[in-house]
Amino acid sequence: MNNERIEKRSKELKSLIENLELQFHLGKSEAKEEFEKQKKNLLKWVDGASEKLRVTKDLSEDQIENIRTSLESLRVQLALGKADTEDQLKEQETKLKRSLEQLRSDVDLVFKTTTK
Repeated sequence: MNNERIEKRSKELKSLIENLELQFHLGKSEAKEEFEKQKKNLLKWVDGASEKLRVTKDLSEDQIENIRTSLESLRVQLALGKADTEDQLKEQETKLKRSLEQLRSDVDLVFKTTTK
């Protein structure tokens, strides 16, 4: 009788573990999909910002070029293929963060110099 209960509990635990593994895998998959979705949204924003930058008259050519360079760097990172592994996802995320930080720094510098 004890063996039956142990075997039954063992099967229940095995089933629970398999279910958790499936949920974990699906969670990773959903995270990857969301990352790709956000990359597309950010790419649309970069396109819009690039267009606005093209027609702006409030900045010097050097300021425009610095921001344009940062936007293009960000565009390159966003255009990378879909991350298939967790390591690729982390690597893309790190590179995107760096590109965004550079853009932010360039924009901050421009607005600090234009307000003087």
